[in-house]
Amino acid sequence: MCVTTRFLALLTFTACSSPRTPTPVVPDPPTNATTTTAITNTAPPSALPLEPYIHAAPIANENCELAWEEHLEGASARIELTPTPSDECLADDQMPRRLSATMRGGVPARLTLDGPGGSGRFWALDFSVGTGDHERYACIQASTVGFRMINDAAKPLAPLPWLEDIDQDGTAELIVWDRLPWGQSEVENALFPVVYVLDGDALVRRDDRARVLFDRVAAVYRARAKMKQQDDPTGCLNAVAAFLESTP
Repeated sequence: MCVTTRFLALLTFTACSSPRTPTPVVPDPPTNATTTTAITNTAPPSALPLEPYIHAAPIANENCELAWEEHLEGASARIELTPTPSDECLADDQMPRRLSATMRGGVPARLTLDGPGGSGRFWALDFSVGTGDHERYACIQASTVGFRMINDAAKPLAPLPWLEDIDQDGTAELIVWDRLPWGQSEVENALFPVVYVLDGDALVRRDDRARVLFDRVAAVYRARAKMKQQDDPTGCLNAVAAFLESTP
């Protein structure tokens, strides 16, 4: 008869009449061996830091030279949020448009829109996230002057999104409408959406999250180019569409 006794619920020793099977010996690895340990990041996606993602500047187009550098100066890669609001964003409009949504990490966000104003159709975006002592603010300038050129074809874009779940991941992004110039006059500007994702105390530009919106804007530029109105900058209309379509 064999007798089995358990010690500490981990080791089992068996005494019986048959010979004990020897425990195999595993040799030590050679001194020059490389060991790889798999590291699993258990933090939720909303807690991981984000780096800006800006699509590369468009390839030079002989039919239209887009002023990409000027666009980048106005559309920052990262917008830091501050613990106090800015006086520059106090709305002059008696009935400003107000939006609210939940952003990355489940953080509540509020946006007050004041505009458009002046020949450049400028907007002041009074943005805040969080509550109580954790509330943070940003005053951001935007422009929808690009509407002047595409107005006849822009119906599919109305109303413009500003604080919406553009990439359909369940949380909202901030959309800042900017100008992408190709000339000197106000009419020689493209309407360009810049999508920002909340990352702690900052907003991070992520062109890769704007895929759906880029496609919508590109379709409007293609439609406008086909209208072939007098003195149209058809080359620039198609160049803007091509760039938006090329973004991953």
